[in-house]
Amino acid sequence: MKKEYLVPTIVLIIGMFLCVISAIIAKGTDGVFFARSGSILCLLGTAAQFILSNTRKTTIETILTSEASRLQKLKMIHDKPKGYSVLFALSSTAGVLGTLVWGYGDLFY
Repeated sequence: MKKEYLVPTIVLIIGMFLCVISAIIAKGTDGVFFARSGSILCLLGTAAQFILSNTRKTTIETILTSEASRLQKLKMIHDKPKGYSVLFALSSTAGVLGTLVWGYGDLFY
């Protein structure tokens, strides 16, 4: 894994970990604590998106200032790294799951 993807990966892992821990802690209660962990997951998913966007922006700026031809620059910009695509999808999924947990998490208990 590239160094620039380490921080968003850790942010997403923390968000998922907090949801799982809060689900375990909330057993036998009304589930409000678990539902509130969905908001944290949304926040951390959004934070990961911002970090990824900033990383991608920096990469594009570097490509645009390079000595490559226009066609090569366009190809390099168009070809996104697999790690970026995977983390982008995971952070989007974290946002959707966080919203569902936030809205309906207390109904599981």
